[in-house]
Amino acid sequence: VSNPPYIDWAERDELMPEVGRFEPPEALFADTGGLAAYHAILADAPDWLKHGGVIALEVGAGQAEAVMKIALQAGLTEVTSRADTLGHQRVVVAKKAIE
Repeated sequence: VSNPPYIDWAERDELMPEVGRFEPPEALFADTGGLAAYHAILADAPDWLKHGGVIALEVGAGQAEAVMKIALQAGLTEVTSRADTLGHQRVVVAKKAIE
C-alpha cells in the first residue's frame, strides 16, 4: 500500500493553502505530471512482489487511467481501480501474476 506524492508541481499555486500546511513538499508534489513516483514504484514492483502479490496505490483525481497503464507496462496483471465514497477513482490495485 502506498500513498506517493501525486500532485503536479505546476498545480502548487492553485491549491488551497491548508493542503501544504502540514506536509513537506516532497510528500505532495511529483514531476512528470504528478506521475513520477508511480513510474519509479511500479517499474520495480515485479522484482519485489511475490507471485500473486498485490500492490495498492492511492492516486490523484484523474490519474487512475494513467497509473493503470504504467502498471500494465511494468508487467503487472489484474490492474483495476477503486472509487472513493464520492465515486472518484482514487486507488489503483495491481497483481504480480502467479507463475
